Amino acid sequence: MKTLRLLSLAAFAALLAVPAAALDTSAWEFRQTVTLDRAGPLRLSIPAETLDSARADLADLRLLGPDGAELPFAIVRRDTTRPSVERIPTQARVEPHGLVVEFGLAKARPLQRLRLEMPATDFVKSASVEVETADGRWQRVVDSALIFRMRGGIEQIALELRGTVGRTVRLTITDGDTPPVPITAVIIETGGAGPELLIDQPVTIAATEPEASATRLVLDLALRHRPIAELVLEAREGVFQRPVRLVAQRATDDEIVEDTLAAGTYLRLVFPGERRYAQLALPVDAVAPSARLELILENGDSPPLSDLRLTARLRSVDLGFEAPAAGTYTLLSGAPHAAAPRYDVAAFAADWGRLPAFAAPAAPRAANTGYRPAQLPAEVPEFAGPIDATPWRFHREVRLADSGAQVLELDVATLARSRNDLGDLRLVRGDRQVPYLLERTSRQRSLPLALVPAPDPERRTVGRWAVQLPVEGTPITSLRLTLNEPVFSRTVTVHEMVNDSRGQPWPRLLGDTSIVRRNTSDPATFTIALQSRPQTAQLYVEIDHGDNAAFAPVKVEAFYPVRRLRFRATETTGCVLLHGNPAANAPRYDLQLAAPRLLAVAPHTATLVGVDEAVESSFRLNLGGPFARYAFWGALAIVVAVLVWLVAKLLPKPPAA
Repeated sequence: MKTLRLLSLAAFAALLAVPAAALDTSAWEFRQTVTLDRAGPLRLSIPAETLDSARADLADLRLLGPDGAELPFAIVRRDTTRPSVERIPTQARVEPHGLVVEFGLAKARPLQRLRLEMPATDFVKSASVEVETADGRWQRVVDSALIFRMRGGIEQIALELRGTVGRTVRLTITDGDTPPVPITAVIIETGGAGPELLIDQPVTIAATEPEASATRLVLDLALRHRPIAELVLEAREGVFQRPVRLVAQRATDDEIVEDTLAAGTYLRLVFPGERRYAQLALPVDAVAPSARLELILENGDSPPLSDLRLTARLRSVDLGFEAPAAGTYTLLSGAPHAAAPRYDVAAFAADWGRLPAFAAPAAPRAANTGYRPAQLPAEVPEFAGPIDATPWRFHREVRLADSGAQVLELDVATLARSRNDLGDLRLVRGDRQVPYLLERTSRQRSLPLALVPAPDPERRTVGRWAVQLPVEGTPITSLRLTLNEPVFSRTVTVHEMVNDSRGQPWPRLLGDTSIVRRNTSDPATFTIALQSRPQTAQLYVEIDHGDNAAFAPVKVEAFYPVRRLRFRATETTGCVLLHGNPAANAPRYDLQLAAPRLLAVAPHTATLVGVDEAVESSFRLNLGGPFARYAFWGALAIVVAVLVWLVAKLLPKPPAA
């Protein structure tokens, strides 16, 4: 009754707030109609197509009644009422079948979750939970669920009680053949939101990109702005553990960056006695900003998972409003500059949320024939201003497979011969610039390298190897060594030899770390992060063995960050990449205004052809090379000779005999 009274007051306030003039719909690009078979207070699920074309915050959403008049509404999202949390110290009693913990609450309440406080660090147990209901009966809510804690930090010590109403709880821990573990307290969550109904939607894996020690899946949700509660994984492997991140790309200024929407771990474990546990749902709790997301699975040294399938568990977003009559209602969306409405009924969103949600029959989303944007829609530009390519040292042909949106990954040679900030990159066609977005994400590529022994005769306890990079200044960020020795503790350093101002070589430290392996089950690979970018093409890896037996790495890999350019091309020939101009200012293109449209399209893969073509013909003096040393000593000899000659000229001649 209280809810209906509040809804009636909200509807009455809405009637008082009806505007005198009808809504001008010319600023809205899309419309979608829904057919209602009832009147009165309703909670209507917003169709997915309307969510896609509306802004993420739904500030541009409008609702029209059967007569075309604007109707006030409240946005109803999931019930976010937080549960009450109570910590209850416990004393377990030992019974033949295990430990039993029993505790009571002040009054009967919906029980949501129970978490155990257990100081033990390595255990696997079975747990059951019974709840005494209001009529005095005991109801088993959890039956033989696994609880465990592993040395690697993975644990499962929480039990879901699914909103069962009760006042007394009995927890039984079955030990089996293992020693019991103490329970110091339980943390019980009561009240809060009721069970949430989620919609399962299969997710299309549009592409699979293998990376260094990771697999990146490009996911296609088909539509934007879907509220994702969980992302569920299925794989063929029976046992695995994979840290994962769900990321979305976002354009900022002239760059594309990654936003992490969720992070967690997918795992499937098998314990002694064929007891199994799976954690295959990644909690997301976010609105997908675009239809294409990326899921990164960290493989470490394990092979990639196979036969992957993904399901998104979606929440609904609803409108609460007073429907004046049954009939056809219209949802308007796609007005980027519309101000958010201020309806009185929005203050009662929680009360609208207590109504049951329903999905009415909806027609396909359609263009609003009366749409008149305040300005022309932002299109993706193909050309920017003119350019004189003379100051750029290197020109590289860009091969395009097809017209449309393009993504071009820069290779190590281009990265090495460009500025650190990549502000000297230019795409050109003829004498015109091609605007682009620079993509800086967490992608990395690996470079397999060769280890060549380079011992230092003066340090016999130090193993030393030379590593040749593809090009001088290759922008690697780390090296990864693979070692087969079962037990060791060593210090590893990575350096290069550079010349000082006088041309004398000296070691420049790039990175160092301590590596330890205690047994064969520990990882055999070790990563050395580099604090500085190499300046030369040859690195040296050193392992200090001290008084221990020497050994050598069996494999070395270098890692470098992936940088890509996104742009538009209607022709497949004549595109060139310029780089190698230290004096160039970083470009700023209007393309950033149309970045969402460019990112929404699946791109074609562009490639760089051949090697960098140096167009510079002027002589360049290398002040740090051997020529500088010869020039220095030659000039010094000339100066000394001239000074001796001058002194000889100035000295008085000896008197004649």
